[in-house]
Amino acid sequence: MSAPLPRPRPTLASKGWIWALAVLLFAAICLGAMVAWAQHREGRIVAAATEACQESITEYAKYPGGVSFPHDMEFTPGKTDREILTSEGTVDFPNGWGTPVRHDYTCLAIVKGPDDVIPLAVVEARDRD
Repeated sequence: MSAPLPRPRPTLASKGWIWALAVLLFAAICLGAMVAWAQHREGRIVAAATEACQESITEYAKYPGGVSFPHDMEFTPGKTDREILTSEGTVDFPNGWGTPVRHDYTCLAIVKGPDDVIPLAVVEARDRD
């Protein structure tokens, strides 16, 4: 009688856990890519909104070359619509002698796309205490 043939070893492809691991790995990569893309898009929107609001606020200045923003603009999304961003803060406009005079601003940025932002700015002089 001849010796029994050895059983063939199963290949990795025939093991179910390897396929499950591959699917989980693919899903994790896709999820990471989606999160990275969303953060990249949000960064582009905030940069475009900041630039548009600063330009709109600078239009209020009699001497636009000396306008300075003492703090970075921070935007908050609107309560009812995430496509409207709001920023409030202070801006320094130079007077006729070049002395900075502090003003308050409010800027609404209507976002139509990552590079398409419509700014609506209001600038008011601060009350002298």
